[in-house]
Amino acid sequence: MIDANSIKLNDLAIGQYLLQADLSYNKLWSSDSGRNMAGANTGTLIGIFPKIKLTFRKMIGTEIALVMAELNKSSITVTYYDLETKASDTMSCYAGDIEVPIRRLNSYDSFTASVIANTKRT
Repeated sequence: MIDANSIKLNDLAIGQYLLQADLSYNKLWSSDSGRNMAGANTGTLIGIFPKIKLTFRKMIGTEIALVMAELNKSSITVTYYDLETKASDTMSCYAGDIEVPIRRLNSYDSFTASVIANTKRT
């Protein structure tokens, strides 16, 4: 079930810092994929690589330090609620580039960060 603690970065529950989370199931197709001369789609699905776009609320310095410490690791274990399996799942991820608007000392505006699966979903 999705609740405030459904999404974790390593062991840090981030629900209290989130405004929104968007889950996408990105498909990776092999190089033989595409449409043939008859217009039919053909190819081999290599796998589905989930991606979660996280939209964080405004934060103060101590809060953002906790979140950034997890997002800036080379590998992040992400726990999330999978809509297809209707169960909590974990995946090894990396975070994309992050840009944090700084408006005044110790106050950070809302920002987004994406965590992307390192391997295909099983």
